[in-house]
Amino acid sequence: MGPRELAAEAARLGLRALAITDHDTLRGCDEAADAAREAGLDFIHGVEISTWLRLPGGRARASAHLLAYFPQTEPGASFRRWLQELHESRVARNLEMTGRLKALGVEVGVGDVVAAGGGVLGRPHFARALVSKGHAADIRDAFDRYLGEGAPAYVPRRAPWLPDAAERIVGSGGIPVLAHPVRLFRGHPGEAGQLLRMTAEQGVRGIEAWHSEHSEAEADFCRQLAERLGLLVTGGSDFHGDCKPGFQLGYVCGGKARVPDWVVDRLREAGGG
Repeated sequence: MGPRELAAEAARLGLRALAITDHDTLRGCDEAADAAREAGLDFIHGVEISTWLRLPGGRARASAHLLAYFPQTEPGASFRRWLQELHESRVARNLEMTGRLKALGVEVGVGDVVAAGGGVLGRPHFARALVSKGHAADIRDAFDRYLGEGAPAYVPRRAPWLPDAAERIVGSGGIPVLAHPVRLFRGHPGEAGQLLRMTAEQGVRGIEAWHSEHSEAEADFCRQLAERLGLLVTGGSDFHGDCKPGFQLGYVCGGKARVPDWVVDRLREAGGG
């Protein structure tokens, strides 16, 4: 489903607002903006950025995704150039992964990955290509055998540190929001409050409380944490079409809820910068 089709589907479902947050690119936003507004949707430019977060106590880094929302203005040229640099780094990583797969006797090229997923390519798209070409039984098998951390075709991401990315976002008029935080919390039970406080100290201004992978109890937990720290709360379905079967556009918490309208109002009020 392309960006314009996504906007049309959001309108058909009766959604009030739409933000497209592809990884490392604003192309989908630029393509969908006019169509969304013509359909009567409140459209917000956004992007998702993979970052590294250093864990408490000097432990190893952890992956943390930042959502950058621009509720008052579109991101400018400087921010777009930075995203292009991140995108080029992702392309280089993908080429290195294809090389490692080839060295293992697994012939999966970038063209196969595009056919399996399209858009901004990453390991999930490689996994789908491996499955479609018979090199793996399913997505999990593809990660376990080839793509997961420590597997033979794994290539570490060249990602910015969270504070640097947050500073870029704020300097460009955006609001940095910690995406699907429960993924981070699940890896470090008992440290949710400490981790969220740390991200806030490093520039995060909001937390994605509602997400398709969050239970309703987890969404409430995130919302309460954010309230204690004075952070905004946002939500999103993280809809990726066939790449994430079971995720429904406009629905969160396993399809049981929608993001409250007041979330958009408060994001608009907060502005950026």
